Amino acid sequence: MAPILAAALLLHAATAQQGFTNAPGSTKYAAISLFANTTVDLPAGIAVTIGTVTKDPRNPLLIQDKPWEPRLDNSYPNVIHTPSDSMGAYRLWYGGFIAGNHFNTSQGSMRVSALHYANSSDGIVWSKPALGLFDLAKVPECSTAAKAAGTQNNILIGGSGTGIFRDGDDVNASRRFKAFGTLCPQDGDCVSGVATSTDGLTWNDIKPVTWPAPQRYDCHQNVVRDPANGNGFVYTTRDGFSKLPGRTIGIATATTPTAAYGEVDVTKAPAEVERGDSKGAHQLYAQVTFPFYNIWLGLVAVNHLSVCPRSHLLTS
Repeated sequence: MAPILAAALLLHAATAQQGFTNAPGSTKYAAISLFANTTVDLPAGIAVTIGTVTKDPRNPLLIQDKPWEPRLDNSYPNVIHTPSDSMGAYRLWYGGFIAGNHFNTSQGSMRVSALHYANSSDGIVWSKPALGLFDLAKVPECSTAAKAAGTQNNILIGGSGTGIFRDGDDVNASRRFKAFGTLCPQDGDCVSGVATSTDGLTWNDIKPVTWPAPQRYDCHQNVVRDPANGNGFVYTTRDGFSKLPGRTIGIATATTPTAAYGEVDVTKAPAEVERGDSKGAHQLYAQVTFPFYNIWLGLVAVNHLSVCPRSHLLTS
């Protein structure tokens, strides 16, 4: 394990706990709890320990300050850092409810969600540009103030749980950005699947990816290239829900690679690769999976049923 990776583990592993288990039959992408497993290969003189994390005093960095942001909930943010990008060194895609009732007293009802966009030069101060891509006046559920904004907002498209990936390896510039999740064009039906974009703002080639149960789209979906297979992709999604062990993490890989986003086997649900405890008290809600040097890392949100969800770092 490279020293820089060890440093990353020390920084992000502050909340890792014992209790997560590999799913039966899982192999390449099976998760290992750092403090429940001592087989992590570290160089001499480096040890895994609980690090000290200091929150930036400027938090929160993004708040619901627009008429079309009555509640930022299940936002599943995606931040991409590309210093040379003329549209911003840091670019952010995040979900939020643009309409709904009773947000002050509950999780809300009659909720309408959409994919929002922001950019930043330093990753701290964020701008929500008026993009002219989504017409709030056409959403009946929106408030009067939101409707008055019309297209002067930072919304890209309707939908939820969408993961965004900048694909620098695709030779086709029109497919530079990949999306995986639920997307709802204003002039069409909602589609749970994949899409591509030239600039990360306007999305095209929206295609469904429909797996059987227990796969679910109601969490943060993610797709990324597999460095071991230049044209292959790794899809992370959710498996399970109501039956024990409740929510789990599923991963599918491209079986017929293409330069766009790969073709996956949809005849069966993505393989469960990790789960929480056997009683369902600690359920794995969603995970961002990505390659780092010669291993895979997973930032997993754990739903502790008695408290708020927390984030953990897993390695494979």
